[in-house]
Amino acid sequence: MISQALIKSRELKPGIKECRLNLTLLFDDEEQRRRFEKRWPAFYEADPQNGDIFCKKPDELIYLTEEFIPSRDNERPPLLLILGNPASHSVASGFCFAFEGKGREHRFWRSLNKVGLLRFSSDSEFPEYAWQEQIEVRKRELFDLSYESPFRIGISLYFTIPSPASGSKWAGISGLENLFGRKGLRRIEVEGRNRIGNLIRKFLNPGCGVIAFQKDAYEGIRSSQGPEYNRTMALEGALSTKVSLDGFDFWLFGVPPTRLAYSKQFQDVLSGIMEKLLNIRS
Repeated sequence: MISQALIKSRELKPGIKECRLNLTLLFDDEEQRRRFEKRWPAFYEADPQNGDIFCKKPDELIYLTEEFIPSRDNERPPLLLILGNPASHSVASGFCFAFEGKGREHRFWRSLNKVGLLRFSSDSEFPEYAWQEQIEVRKRELFDLSYESPFRIGISLYFTIPSPASGSKWAGISGLENLFGRKGLRRIEVEGRNRIGNLIRKFLNPGCGVIAFQKDAYEGIRSSQGPEYNRTMALEGALSTKVSLDGFDFWLFGVPPTRLAYSKQFQDVLSGIMEKLLNIRS
């Protein structure tokens, strides 16, 4: 018997993938499936961009998602940033953390810039609200490695399914749990954990680092010996552990939620992680 995959994906263009979630495999309980079908219309209507990125078939949910893993290499040590799940408007725009508010640069990028983890070379060329033009240039810089950073940056997601950024019961990963139910989301998480494990072995060099920007991502990657996610520890920069995947060793770091990216605490944690990784490599 040929086993079926829960989620199949293919790259449509650099940074954007099409995924197909098999709903028959996801739900083996008729009541769970009925609850999903009942909730789906409200989830779909919760963000105007969902019409551009979702297509529901009778037994399949097709959606677009994002991932930014450069194929180029250079002398810089690789660093993998793992986000929770994408916002619908960011996927529709073609870039993670595309903007916030009415077009402001997202605090995530401002924070990375401030601490020197990632500075786009072209940023001075754009006015503050020219985000759509800026997105295309930043994507090219990510794939071409033409940015300022001590690291070669890759960006992926623990959960690939988009949801609204904020403001409703369907927002974020809690919104996915409302849609699929706890059991359904845990099955989706298994796929995410396996996919991220394969990516880590492919993208990283032994002894390099992964930064998890979301609790589930950190918990799904950490070893049983590593500290459990704790918000206080995250704010103190105390969430770090060495992880081994079948003999492939790397460092995992947990950071505070990205909504705190404007704060000095968040930026101090990132600075501390950078210092530790660079000292390990020296």
